[in-house]
Amino acid sequence: MPKASTKERRSSPHKRAENDAEQGDNDLNELLILEIEKNPILYDKTRADYKRIDFKEVVWSSIGRHIRIEVNEVKEKWKSNRDAFVRCRQKSKTKSGQKAKEVKPYKYAHLLEFLIPTGGERQTSGNLRATPEAEIYFV
Repeated sequence: MPKASTKERRSSPHKRAENDAEQGDNDLNELLILEIEKNPILYDKTRADYKRIDFKEVVWSSIGRHIRIEVNEVKEKWKSNRDAFVRCRQKSKTKSGQKAKEVKPYKYAHLLEFLIPTGGERQTSGNLRATPEAEIYFV
């Protein structure tokens, strides 16, 4: 059996338990995200069956059984992860001419990139007409 490092020996059993629990929660979140990615009915609003609540409930139940947690907890964890990802993406956006923002990427961003093409971000509109490039004059 390998010896524990000095740092590990000095940390309290409670601290180690917290670290183990956090690692387990991270693994659970990763597994949850991977399972949801396999089921676009849960996140892809362009699908015809996206609004079929009965189908979605069956999928949520299946995911809950697979990762061994209650359906409500599965939904809460998903909503939390998805919302944190969207907030992080919103914070990193800049307006025209604004300097780039340094925002720490969300820890599951690499796993949640499948959400980007599904929309979630809407195009904005204004009260100005689009002007063709040829008609723009610089004074």
